[in-house]
Amino acid sequence: MRVRTALTIATAAALAAPLVAQAAAPTDAVSLARLTAAKLGTSLVLGPEPLTSSNVELVATIPGTYIGMHQVGKNHLVATGTDGFTTFDISDPALPKPMATLPIAHFENEDVAADNNVAIVGNDREKGSNGGILYIIDVRDMQVPKLASVLPLNIEGPDGTERGPGHTTNCVAPGPNPCSQLWLTGGHRIWVVDLKDMAAPKLLGAFDTPASMGSTGFGTPGKIRTGATHDVERDRTGTLWVTGSGGAFGYTLTSNPLKPKLLAGSGKEGTKADVNDFILHNSKRSSVGNNTLLVTEEDYVDDRHQDKYAPGSCNGQGKFQTWDITGHRTGRTMKLQNQWKTEVQGAPFVSGNKAPVTANCSSHWFQEDKGIAAVGWYEQGTRLLDVRNPKKIKQIGYWLPPNAVTWGAYWITDDLVYTADVGRGIDVLRVDRKATAPVVAPIRGSWLGAEPRVDIIKKSSTWGWACSVMVDHVTAH
Repeated sequence: MRVRTALTIATAAALAAPLVAQAAAPTDAVSLARLTAAKLGTSLVLGPEPLTSSNVELVATIPGTYIGMHQVGKNHLVATGTDGFTTFDISDPALPKPMATLPIAHFENEDVAADNNVAIVGNDREKGSNGGILYIIDVRDMQVPKLASVLPLNIEGPDGTERGPGHTTNCVAPGPNPCSQLWLTGGHRIWVVDLKDMAAPKLLGAFDTPASMGSTGFGTPGKIRTGATHDVERDRTGTLWVTGSGGAFGYTLTSNPLKPKLLAGSGKEGTKADVNDFILHNSKRSSVGNNTLLVTEEDYVDDRHQDKYAPGSCNGQGKFQTWDITGHRTGRTMKLQNQWKTEVQGAPFVSGNKAPVTANCSSHWFQEDKGIAAVGWYEQGTRLLDVRNPKKIKQIGYWLPPNAVTWGAYWITDDLVYTADVGRGIDVLRVDRKATAPVVAPIRGSWLGAEPRVDIIKKSSTWGWACSVMVDHVTAH
């Protein structure tokens, strides 16, 4: 989820460890940044070159403004960005080839839902319940995708105040046509759409969920409809995992589409400030641990410590988490096992240096394959996390290109990952799975105020974020 403002400017969080006494503390930005990086146990890198671990190789880059994608079968991919919907031929997965584009204006449809028949693109609401739109796209012929229907989501009419859906769309039906039923998230409730006929989608209604309770930084803790739902993921057992500001909760479908059965959730731990300061963003059931749910927390604005840090700091940045879901079908509350965050996990004040001043530093969309999670981390690129031991997450690889705004990372084959990047497009990365030793990534000078940088995306003066505009994004040195 993204707040509808320009990309967040981030600042530093404090490190509890005292600084080593110095005869004279450095005052120039580069020296301060180097000292900060050293205090964080890593190094500072200046300049625009990509930073990568030895087990990650860039194979190709497809320019564009991609935000989300979904693999359809072995040979096709659909992707969305602020400039529309695109189909790809990935029969050669090392070189995805664009096939066709529908210039549908929308923002931001982060998580593209699709099956062999349809792809779903949602436009987020402008305010309240106004502005939400669902586009149903016929993708039976990937070379000629067609707009099959449009469903307005102004659920309360033009004067409605309830926060409405449209941020993400999710296919939840069992069987070969999972998109025949949709759950729409991003609002105060989960809205259900019958899509058995792609030409005539039916908005059936909505149901309340504790996932819409508030968190420390969003809404009122413990009170539903004050925060927001965010994502739904159907796992291999048929459990539907809903994430949002109120935590994570598992459901199963029933004969009544508006009354699914709530199984279990993250309980009080799911809204603790050090676990969920904004929203639990999305989830996947681990492929190597049947009782482990993998979750990202999104949190890129620190509003709670303005006495210590400037607004937007990386203090409490969004994390990657593992949860024990043993017994969830009998109502047992989920239990947090481990959390991981990047090297910019609390940069110290160094002689007044409130760094990092620019890094948009939250975890976001991810996919896991055979125990390795590929995670999009906004400006901090793509992180590869070994989650085979859910009690001890470790970073085993990274890809930190310059000027990245990486919305998500997706396994396409056993050794290829695609990124969805607003600034760069799609980076195709080859990963050596045999390299599993833990690694520490360096920190870019631009993240610590040692180099200037400019946002790469801004809203249109006429259409707002529904038709955003690309701008220069430079890293000078």
